[in-house]
Amino acid sequence: MARRGGVDDFWARWRRTVHRARIGLRRSGVDYFRGDGSDWIALAGLLLTIPAITFATITSPVWIDPAALALPIVAGGLLLRPASLLGLYATAAGALIVEALTLGPYLDGPARVTPGTVLVVAACGFFGLILAQFRARVGVPWRRGGTML
Repeated sequence: MARRGGVDDFWARWRRTVHRARIGLRRSGVDYFRGDGSDWIALAGLLLTIPAITFATITSPVWIDPAALALPIVAGGLLLRPASLLGLYATAAGALIVEALTLGPYLDGPARVTPGTVLVVAACGFFGLILAQFRARVGVPWRRGGTML
């Protein structure tokens, strides 16, 4: 039995699909603008900077200090939500371990991972987490962290 044109013809299904895609895109844009969007772009960018800093520290430890890992942690405290920060902190801790094992003991020379370096990175992480939790509690969207100042 052949069907006649109607609700189930190709163009009607195509229009419904396009309409659903357009509505979904619009809603995701509105949610992103309001701060309900995901922070995966910022997280991915910060997760890429940690191996870059680690590689630069291992290749030239005199020019790039191991404490430079505090930079993506501070930026993460301003940009990311607390749940995303934990993954960033775990990556930074792993990078510090790799740097410490590669560069050797801190008594052997300059530009090594010292206990002070670990304390600086940990303190930056602590204050970044406090700031992110405060922004989440107050309701400031992750992208608008600078509007609190």
